[in-house]
Amino acid sequence: MGTILDGALRRMAPCRNTDRRAWVCDRCVRGRLGALAGDRGNRGHRREARYNGARLAARGNVVVVSLNYRLGIFGFVDVSVIGGPRYRESCNDGLLDQLMALEWIKRNIAAFGGDPHSVTVFGNSAGASDISALLGVQTPERYFQRAIIQSGFASATKSRAIAEQFSRSMFSQAHVRSMKDLLGKSPKELLAMQAAALEPLSELDSDLSFQPTVDGTLIPDFPLALIRRGNARHVDVLLGYTVNELRLYLLYTPGWANAKLTDIPVLRDLAEDKRRALWDEYRQARPGMSDGQVALDIGSDYLFRVSAIRMAEAQLPYNKNVFMYQFAWQASKPELGAPHAVELPFVFGNVGSGQSLFLGNMDDPQTRSTVENLVSEVQEFWTSFAKSGRPAAQGVPEWHRYDADSRRTMIFDRTAQLMSDPASKERTLFDGLALGGRR
Repeated sequence: MGTILDGALRRMAPCRNTDRRAWVCDRCVRGRLGALAGDRGNRGHRREARYNGARLAARGNVVVVSLNYRLGIFGFVDVSVIGGPRYRESCNDGLLDQLMALEWIKRNIAAFGGDPHSVTVFGNSAGASDISALLGVQTPERYFQRAIIQSGFASATKSRAIAEQFSRSMFSQAHVRSMKDLLGKSPKELLAMQAAALEPLSELDSDLSFQPTVDGTLIPDFPLALIRRGNARHVDVLLGYTVNELRLYLLYTPGWANAKLTDIPVLRDLAEDKRRALWDEYRQARPGMSDGQVALDIGSDYLFRVSAIRMAEAQLPYNKNVFMYQFAWQASKPELGAPHAVELPFVFGNVGSGQSLFLGNMDDPQTRSTVENLVSEVQEFWTSFAKSGRPAAQGVPEWHRYDADSRRTMIFDRTAQLMSDPASKERTLFDGLALGGRR
């Protein structure tokens, strides 16, 4: 049986099937599937009902493992700025927790029916960014053989300089000058420290603050650069994005309905002529949308779609087993389009866990039938990839590997269909732009 790792070593049930492969992903395990979660890198846990891996495990006959790991100050902040060299790797303690969990799985998963030599990790958002960073550790295939990366990529990893700057600012603002001061804080005080450090930042800037760091040891260079040098050559990769990732922020920051390109990290740093070229193309292609929606869509493509493409292109010279998807399922609120995390109910199959915002009226027989059909297809793709390295689903066209010529991408909407180079003109507008990481 395969194993999928879901981010929290939450629970594992014995399995009598002898054909188990290890799948460690951001949310499941049965060959072995392991799931990594972490809402924005500073909050979240694996007990949320929407992350329950039971349906996914049953669908694919895989072992799904969930794990929790340190977040926020004790997971992704550079504590060495107050504690000295002893804490130099503290900015990646969350990643070290994940690696320890993977080592535990290697040692113990056979007792639960899993194959320690066939592990898939999968994750969404911050969990996916962590997996992307783990592709940059030394010989990542020691820990997992396949990775499913859902809307979170290597470009989120930050430089040591950015990590130190943010950490110094946080501790200075809280008047924390030593490890004794820090460890003397109550959980409530620690959360208040985090909130105070993030308060001046925009919603998106704050989300990028608790991400992995190029520490020179665990992550010796930006992950994309390491992938381009063949560091992940022995790992099969399935990765993708949603069509309108950043529109999810309209739920939390209504003012972003009037967003401008200069409001969005990375876009604000582009030359004016490049921003104008992007704006003109996207605005013309979206006549019925507000200016804010257009700006968010440009940011979505830069931060997520193009980042996924750059990772795929970096991996292809060393491992052709790369598969790309685009999730286009429209949320029930039209202004959201296909937002960040819209794929989660289809991956886990938990369509009754308060997901009406994404799924629509589940009491409508036609809606429920359409949703359940897509759940079946997505889960079959995810679990078959975990077990064999080739995603396949009954009654759906073959999912061909991604390559730089045809750029074949599986589109998940009301049905699943393969398309070559979707929105190619918009994609080419980003050619030549650096997405190697936050420097």
